[in-house]
Amino acid sequence: MSQTGTKTHDSDADEASNVVEERLRLIIDTIPTIVWRKLPDGSADFLNRNFREYTGPFLGATVWAGGWMNTFHPDDRLKEEWRAALAAGEPFEKEARLRRADGQYRWFLIRAVPLRDRQRNVVRWYGTSTDIEDLKRAEDRVRLIINTMPMMAWTLRPDGVVDFVNQRSLDYAGLSLAEQIENPTRTIHPEDLPRVMKKVACGHGCWRIIRG
Repeated sequence: MSQTGTKTHDSDADEASNVVEERLRLIIDTIPTIVWRKLPDGSADFLNRNFREYTGPFLGATVWAGGWMNTFHPDDRLKEEWRAALAAGEPFEKEARLRRADGQYRWFLIRAVPLRDRQRNVVRWYGTSTDIEDLKRAEDRVRLIINTMPMMAWTLRPDGVVDFVNQRSLDYAGLSLAEQIENPTRTIHPEDLPRVMKKVACGHGCWRIIRG
């Protein structure tokens, strides 16, 4: 192939690559979520248009300057926790409040996965931040209803671990949620405990609860 032909081929390849890259950037900028890329040290390497529009130019500029924690609510700026997640080099998922351009904070679900080289070193982090504010508010409304209903309510995971107890149950037992979850059987009358464990396994039954 002549030198002219080689140059033409390379030019066509570069043009095709540019077209693909531009289309990919358009997709990333258009999808209804925040997309970002970070270096191994956690500094921002790429932020899509949704992020820039959400934070506004001033806050967005601080992110590029390395101040990405400034976008988080002060109560969610646990730098050690974030550094630990990055240092672990494993996919992670967290919820945090991010500051909007107007100064308001909204809840986001943040997911990230690492990209590794052939030596298994992390070379980039790719992540999304999805607005879950409306979902959190709906959860709060449901929790409020469950906490104010005139009966005790609780939920179990498939493995039998208690993961929720309503406020009426806690008030009756005189326990905190952490205490109730840590030892859910402490409020059950000792004489009822063997029968309760059997009934819970089959999904029904009644028993006596010890009042705090």
